[in-house]
Amino acid sequence: MTKYTKDQIELKNYIVKENVNTEWKTVTDLSHWADYGIYNVTDYEKYQLTCVIKEASSECGGKVRVDFDEYTLKELKDMCDYYCDQAQKANIVKEKSKKDNASNFYLRIRNVCKLGASNYRTAIRWILEADGYDNDFAYDGDYICFEYNLAYRHKKLFKTAGVA
Repeated sequence: MTKYTKDQIELKNYIVKENVNTEWKTVTDLSHWADYGIYNVTDYEKYQLTCVIKEASSECGGKVRVDFDEYTLKELKDMCDYYCDQAQKANIVKEKSKKDNASNFYLRIRNVCKLGASNYRTAIRWILEADGYDNDFAYDGDYICFEYNLAYRHKKLFKTAGVA
């Protein structure tokens, strides 16, 4: 039987309590956390903050990896707040870009209709062919939305065009 320190038992109790309040359950096995060098609640909180920092910074264009042993809890909280704020701003810019791209794509469809496409379906097919996507395009609307940087709710356009 493994003997655990008082700090480790507090850590397990802390995680169990946190698991009650969230739909995302965290491992409560203390040997799992020991493998990560986490033996107390402060280490655990610092580790969780480094995970949030990594994910939030990836929204800004690059993942920042932080060793939780190198910073205090306050420093990590401040860093986390900064990257979460930057990620929120980056997501606002990305959403605006997707809206602009959708508006431009719809304008392009209308212009192709003016040039002779009999309907939107034909116009979309012509646009995709002109951009190198042929009628046998193997990917679905998700991929095309990704390629054109459109919100995924627009993927139905490509299904109705008979491309996806």
